Amino acid sequence: MNIRHSIFLNFFLCAFTCFGQEMDEAEKQRDSLKSVVFFSFEAVQPIPLGDSFIKEGLDLKLGGELSYNVYLFDKVLVGAGYNWFKGRVINKQVTGNYDRTNVSVIFGTTGYRFFPLKNVELLFTFGLGYVRYMNRIDDLDAYDDGTSYWLSPKVSYQFIKNFSVYTLIDFRRDKLDIQVPNALDDFYNKIYYANVSLGINYLIY
Repeated sequence: MNIRHSIFLNFFLCAFTCFGQEMDEAEKQRDSLKSVVFFSFEAVQPIPLGDSFIKEGLDLKLGGELSYNVYLFDKVLVGAGYNWFKGRVINKQVTGNYDRTNVSVIFGTTGYRFFPLKNVELLFTFGLGYVRYMNRIDDLDAYDDGTSYWLSPKVSYQFIKNFSVYTLIDFRRDKLDIQVPNALDDFYNKIYYANVSLGINYLIY
């Protein structure tokens, strides 16, 4: 091996070592941005889809959601939370004789995340919960219970170490158990939504 080749080899090894160290540091920095536990709060705008008594009979208002989430095996999410919104009756012919409705869900969720860009997290989740439609007129309450489940893509941007902002859309279906004739079952017992949310995560490492 001549001197020229020796110099070239040493330069190559040095450059490769430095590049590897930089990659390790970048990887450590990227991993340091991955939260393990986080709390979320979001504002939710419910948007009913299809043909249902909710879409025809209620004017839905802005709601919210609180949740607690944990990542297992780095990218697998499990969590639990509480979601709510309300509506004002605008057509009693399809809703029945009440003035307003409060809709709430206690739920569990699971999901999987990706990191397509620096400080950006893409999360796909599936949620399942117990839903209650609380119907009210004056001081009288009546309620309808059921099951809620949804799929949701979520995009988060971490702007400082312990906080990130996010937006998502829930493709949600509520299955109720209201006693109605078979011809009206879909109208009253299968409620579809595309709920849009904007929120903030508090990240714990």
